[in-house]
Amino acid sequence: MILLRLSQESASKTAPVVLGNPDFDRSAGELIANQNHSNLPSAHLTRSIDLSKLDFSPLPGTAEEVKEIADMLGVDPLLGGKATESAVKGVNSPRILHIATHGFSESTPNQELPTLYDNPMLLSGLVLAGFKQKRTGAENGVLTALEAVGLKLSGTELVVLSACDTGSGRISSGEGIYGLRRAFVIAGSQTQLISLRKVEDEATKELMLAYYQRLLDDNMGRTEALRQTQLDMLKDETYQHPYYWASFIVSGNWKPMGDRE
Repeated sequence: MILLRLSQESASKTAPVVLGNPDFDRSAGELIANQNHSNLPSAHLTRSIDLSKLDFSPLPGTAEEVKEIADMLGVDPLLGGKATESAVKGVNSPRILHIATHGFSESTPNQELPTLYDNPMLLSGLVLAGFKQKRTGAENGVLTALEAVGLKLSGTELVVLSACDTGSGRISSGEGIYGLRRAFVIAGSQTQLISLRKVEDEATKELMLAYYQRLLDDNMGRTEALRQTQLDMLKDETYQHPYYWASFIVSGNWKPMGDRE
């Protein structure tokens, strides 16, 4: 499947979409422009949640991350009440899709998920605006891997899932892992930057900003940019422990952006 994606020549159709720091409490579509999470302690916050509990905290690092990356890319970020399921589902082959929020990957069914017949693609996903309102139907604040399969990402060069466990999923013998990575490959994206474990909020922000600088300013390959970023964090006294950087991997096309040869 990956080799087939590498051979595709389709180009992205729209500008990058950068989305994060969803407003979990309020109705999707309401912008919380005046809400400030900068006073929240970011140390030891992870981008992982237990969906059976509705007391998970906002992630201040995701707000800063999304704002700075959007500035690098020259687009407006989708924050707070604008970081919705419908915003993600409405993308049309953006060059880059970046989502920074809480992620989950359940090994067993959870009553908070819209699980039908224990479909493994419903056990992994991303939490978006309005989730705590526990609405029913298609827009419930959770983008599952099954829903991500239907996204229009043909020609999208890079999907960054800046959250916990976005590379995890249920293993099926002979079929591989069913989860978000599989979903975004099927949807058409060339490359996915994903995590294999829990990730810390502030450290992830620093990793992502450094990654984009190498990707855009230094024109490094999509895999090499991550490798160099991780090597630099290894030398940093604050973030040298693998806990802060080793969870992330690049899957798919490793070349610089725009390089299809």
